[in-house]
Amino acid sequence: MDRRLREPFICGQCNSPDRDLIVVIGLDMMIDLLDYFLFQVTIPPRTAPQPMRITCRYVRTENLLYPPTLNEGEGLASRVLQMGPVGSRFLGPVLIEVPHVASLRHGERETAILRCDSASRGKWVEHPQEDFMEKILKESLAEESFSTSGGQSSPVSSPSRVVQETVMPQQIVRIVASDFPQYFAVISRVRQDIRQVGPEGAVLSAALCPRARVQIPPKALTKETDIGISAQRIEDDIVEEILVQGGAVSPIVTLEPRRRKFHKAITVNMPLPERSLRTLRNGLEDTSTSAGSSRKTSSESLNKLKGISSLTPPPPAIVPDSQIETSLKLVCSMSANMHRSCWEDVTMETPLSFANGCVQFTSIISASFWLINCPNWMSQDAMTLVDQLYKGNMRVPYIARFFIFARRHSSDEVQVRILCLTEPHKEDVTLEAQEEFRELCKSDFVEIYQKAEIGVKFGGNIVFSDTDDGHHTSPEDRRLRFRPFFEGRESYLVKRRNNKNPYPKGKVTLYTGVDNLLYEAKIDLTKFL
Repeated sequence: MDRRLREPFICGQCNSPDRDLIVVIGLDMMIDLLDYFLFQVTIPPRTAPQPMRITCRYVRTENLLYPPTLNEGEGLASRVLQMGPVGSRFLGPVLIEVPHVASLRHGERETAILRCDSASRGKWVEHPQEDFMEKILKESLAEESFSTSGGQSSPVSSPSRVVQETVMPQQIVRIVASDFPQYFAVISRVRQDIRQVGPEGAVLSAALCPRARVQIPPKALTKETDIGISAQRIEDDIVEEILVQGGAVSPIVTLEPRRRKFHKAITVNMPLPERSLRTLRNGLEDTSTSAGSSRKTSSESLNKLKGISSLTPPPPAIVPDSQIETSLKLVCSMSANMHRSCWEDVTMETPLSFANGCVQFTSIISASFWLINCPNWMSQDAMTLVDQLYKGNMRVPYIARFFIFARRHSSDEVQVRILCLTEPHKEDVTLEAQEEFRELCKSDFVEIYQKAEIGVKFGGNIVFSDTDDGHHTSPEDRRLRFRPFFEGRESYLVKRRNNKNPYPKGKVTLYTGVDNLLYEAKIDLTKFL
C-alpha cells in the first residue's frame, strides 16, 4: 500500500490503572514543524479505571458521513482525530496535545475544539475547555514526577514538549477531556471574548479593539448566558480597494450568539472608520463629508473593485479627489450558524450618536455590525461592495511550505515541479524521489489563504518553454490552487531565455493576487541543461 495514502495510526496500551501512560506519536504523523512537531496523549496515574487500549487516528473529512459543521470564517486547523475506545470514561482528566497548521495572526484568531460522540448522529458540539481541569492535570503530573525522582523536583514535560513550547507554542492545541468521543476536530475561527452574563448585566469589550464595546443593561437577560464579542479587522490588501476611492471601513463587531433577542435594548459602541473622523472635525454630523483620496482615481484603480465599477459610473472629472463626498453607513447581518451572511443597510432606521471618535447605537438583537464610509457616487452599489469585502475577509489563513524540484526533460528543457505542503510530516516525500526529481530549494513557513490561487513566474535567464503552452496556455493557467492537508503539485517546462548565455540561472516567484509575494528564490539549472 502506498505510504502517502495510508492514514497514520497509533495505539498505546495501559497495563495498570496506577501506571503513567504517555503515548508519543511522531514517526509517521507530525515531524519537523520548526525542528520538532509531535502529537501526544498523556494519561496521569490512577486515571484509567481498568487496563485499556487507547487508539488515535487522523482521518480525512471526505471519509466522514457527517463532517464538522463550519461557519463563515472557520476552517479545520488539523485533520479530524478519531479516538478509541469510543465512550470510554476516565477517573480524571486526560491531556491530548494536537499540532495544527492554522495561522492565528498574533491573537486575531483562535482555535476551538469540536467533538462528535456518534458518527451515525452527526452532531458536532464545542468541547468545553476548562482551565482548572488542565491545572489539576499538571499538578497530578508534578506530584508523580516528584515522588519518582526521590524527592527531587524534575520537569514533568518531556524534552520534545519543551522544544515545542519554546519554538512555536501557539501551534499546539491542548484538549482536556474525561471521556473519549468518536471524533475530535480542531478548528480555526475569529477570536471571541466570551463572558457569562446574568440578569445584573455587564459591559463586554473586545481584547483586540477595546473601543468595540457592548453594554448589556440589568434585566436584559433572565438567566446566566455565555455572551461573546469579537472585533474583526479588515485586511489591508482588501480595504485598499475602497481607500483609493476616498472611503474607509471599521472592524466588524459581532455579538454571539447571533439572533438572540434581549429584554432590554443593548448599547453598542464602535470605532469610526479612519476617514470618518474627519467628518466630526469638520462638523458635518449628517454623516456626509469630504474625504481626501491618497492617490488619483484612475481606470486601473477602478478595475480593482472587481466588477463594482462596471455597475456605477465614476465620479465627475470636475470634482477634485479632495472633495469626494462620502456617506457613513451602518450595515447589519443577523445570519447565524452555517447560513451565509446577508448584510442590510440600517442607517436610516438606527439613530447614531458620535462621541470620542466612536459611534453609539442601540439594538435589541445580537448580530454583526459594520461601519462603511463609502463615496456618495458608490452609494447605490454599497451593499455589493460590502458583500465583496466581507467575502474576501472571511478567508481562513494557514501555514504552508513550498518546495522546488527539477529534472531534465530534454536537451534544452527542464521540468520544474512546485510542491506545497501544510503537513510537515510529509516533507519526506517519495514521489519526487521515485520520479528522479532533485530538490532545488524550499521556503520557510509562510501564510496563505484557503483556496488561494498561487501564481508562478520565472526570471533571469529562465523562461517558460513554448512547448509548455499546450498545458498552460495563459498566465492564469500557470497557477497552483492551495488546499490545506493536500499535496499541491504543479509541473512546468522551462528553458533558457537567451541561448547565447550558457548559464540557466534565474529566480522563481510565487505570489497571490496582484503583488502579494509568497516566496522568491534563486535557482540554478546548470546541472540539468
